[in-house]
Amino acid sequence: AGMAAIYGNQTSTVGFVVLLAFLLLLPLPGTPGEALERAGLLFAGGAWGLALSLWLWPIRPFFPVLRLVAAAYRAIAVFLSKSAQGTDGSWKTALTPERTAVIDALNKAREALIGLRSSRQGSSPTGQRLLVLIRTADRLYSAAVVFAEIAEQIRRVPEFAEVEPKLALLREELSRVLVRIAAGVERGGGSVEQAGLEELNSPLDLDLSGVAGAGGAETNGSSAAAVSRNLIRAIETLERHLDTAAERTRRLG
Repeated sequence: AGMAAIYGNQTSTVGFVVLLAFLLLLPLPGTPGEALERAGLLFAGGAWGLALSLWLWPIRPFFPVLRLVAAAYRAIAVFLSKSAQGTDGSWKTALTPERTAVIDALNKAREALIGLRSSRQGSSPTGQRLLVLIRTADRLYSAAVVFAEIAEQIRRVPEFAEVEPKLALLREELSRVLVRIAAGVERGGGSVEQAGLEELNSPLDLDLSGVAGAGGAETNGSSAAAVSRNLIRAIETLERHLDTAAERTRRLG
C-alpha cells in the first residue's frame, strides 16, 4: 500500500483499503463458502461506493475554485473593455473599481485553490491546471494594463487615426474571448473560440507595421514608430497568454 503511493493518491487509497480488508478478514475463521460470501460483500460494498461517487460526481470539490477563477477572467474582460475610457491618463482613475475588482478576484481564486490543495493530500492534474490558469490571468491583467497605457498614448497622434477603430474592435474581441474562457472554466473545461482574433489582428498588424516603418510625430517623448512597435508587442503578449488560458481551459475537462 505504501509503495502504491508512487502512482498517486487514488492508487494509494485503493491499496490501503485492500490491505485493511485483508488484515480484518485474515483472522476470521470460516468455511470456503463463508470466505466467498465475505468477498462478495466486500465487492458489493465497493460497487455501492462507486455508484455513490458517480451519483455525487456533479458535486465537484473544485467547483468553488472554478467559479472564482472564472470570475477573475470576467473581471479582466470588464477592465479591458472599459479601458478605452478617458484621456490624458484619466483611465487609471476612472477604472479604479475595475482594477480593484480584478485584484480581489485573483486573490480570492488564489486563496481558494491554496485552501483546497492544503485540505487534500498532494496535488491533482485539475489543481495544477487551475494554478496555471490563475498565473496566466495575473499575466493577462499585467498585459492588459500595458495595452491600455499604450492605447491611451495613440489617441492624440494623427498617424493612428485609422488604427483606432480597428484597435477598438480588437479590444472588444479580446474581452469576448476572456468571457468565453471564463465560461469554459466555470463549466469545467471545453474549447474556446478564438477565430475572431486572427481576423481582426491581421489587418491591424499591417497598419501598425506601416506606422512603425513610417516614423512620425512624437507622443510623451516617444516616436509614433516606437509606440506602434510597443503596441504590437503588447497585443502579441495578450494573445499568447490568451492561447495558454484557452489551452488549459480545454484540458480541464
